[in-house]
Amino acid sequence: MSALHASDFRDVLDCPHCAGTGSIPTEDGELLCGEDCHYPARADLWVRLENAPENCEAVADLWHWSTNFEAGRGPAALLLDLIGYTADEYGCNVYPCGDGFPDLGYVELSKLGHALVEYANDPQAVREYVCELLDAEAQL
Repeated sequence: MSALHASDFRDVLDCPHCAGTGSIPTEDGELLCGEDCHYPARADLWVRLENAPENCEAVADLWHWSTNFEAGRGPAALLLDLIGYTADEYGCNVYPCGDGFPDLGYVELSKLGHALVEYANDPQAVREYVCELLDAEAQL
């Protein structure tokens, strides 16, 4: 089977991950990036976590680790609050800070710190990636 290339299709869509090479619509409605990317544009959560953008690997690691927690109690929820995402999108924070951080240990706080460094270096990329992860979670 030969490799698919964006130029092989009439309906090429822009993809945020492939620097403009475009996305290829498949028969089942999925969008695959062009020849230089190989990132599924509408992938499930696990594929997105395993194929994080270069400047979002720590966010992906934190998000993956957070799947071990109850919804809203993991370090990813605290990340969303700290970067202002939840206040902007929902008008409130989601992580319950009233009792401190009883669910978070040294490992979780370390992963959170690394994710915050990525946010400090490229806030736009992290916010876009967070939106993708939340969209993928909504499909679960």
